[in-house]
Amino acid sequence: MLIHARSCEATIPLDRVFAILGMVQNHIDMPIDYNMSAAEVAKAAFQRLALLNGGLDALIFSQNPTRKEGIPSWAPNIYSEFSAQPSRLRGRDESLYRASMNQSQVSYSFSADNSTLSIHVGIFDSIKSISQSFPPHMHGIDLDRAMRILRPKAFGWMGTASDSDKYEQLLRTLTRDQNIQGQRLMSGAGDCPNWGRFFRFEHEDVGAATEFQYLSKALRPFQIPADDAEIKAWLRLFSESIGSRHLVMTDGGKLGLVPDEAQKQDVICILASVDVPLLLRKVDVGTYLLIGEAFIHGVMDGEVLNGEIAVETQHVDLI
Repeated sequence: MLIHARSCEATIPLDRVFAILGMVQNHIDMPIDYNMSAAEVAKAAFQRLALLNGGLDALIFSQNPTRKEGIPSWAPNIYSEFSAQPSRLRGRDESLYRASMNQSQVSYSFSADNSTLSIHVGIFDSIKSISQSFPPHMHGIDLDRAMRILRPKAFGWMGTASDSDKYEQLLRTLTRDQNIQGQRLMSGAGDCPNWGRFFRFEHEDVGAATEFQYLSKALRPFQIPADDAEIKAWLRLFSESIGSRHLVMTDGGKLGLVPDEAQKQDVICILASVDVPLLLRKVDVGTYLLIGEAFIHGVMDGEVLNGEIAVETQHVDLI
């Protein structure tokens, strides 16, 4: 409830926390004190959530790399709504992903003044190339225009892979590997047996004047109902997945989606108890900002911890 309250309107930002406490006070032991600063409230709320949940999965909801009003990057920005759709916001208690292989035990500590969160992470990659950011809300024609530019760029990044593999990687990345039912995309004869058909600009001969018409033609050969509601659901999924994010290629050759504030050389890591990779920015030796969660194709199911990808374990301080 505390997480969802961030999307609520509030004249006083502290009420995004305090208004909820009355309903969950038995679960979250936190004083309601309007003399506290926003930073104090945000830090206290995060600490209670970490204690209640037994882990640090609340980090995916922080979205505070600019440290608004002195709030640390690891604590929630209670001043504004989410800039991008978190991977677990759509009424989902459990993640679709298992980048940390469901490891729940995590060691962490806070500094004496509660300004720093100390953790051990596994850094396995960094951003090599980055696209322009997608707008927050995209309609069919906006998506089509963006893909006309980004598809050739992404294909160039992916080098000598086959076109079929490139289309699959791109579509899985742009949807964060999920379908409109909120499930992971299938492969082969599942959701999208012909990945390229989703990209209208590659198939101008289908006679589709609009994105809706194109998706209708593209979905019917897959024996998927292609009524307007379903087509709109696919477009909404694309918009929620990529809105306020960048498409990136990592130094390890992985395609991904990262927050709007991301930059080249930001590092990507795995943290126990967090089901998705996290993006960090080094500001000093051992000191980092949390930029936010990332979707990196090919690492969302434990490949890093399985030993398929080289990883460097580090102690880091998030500020």
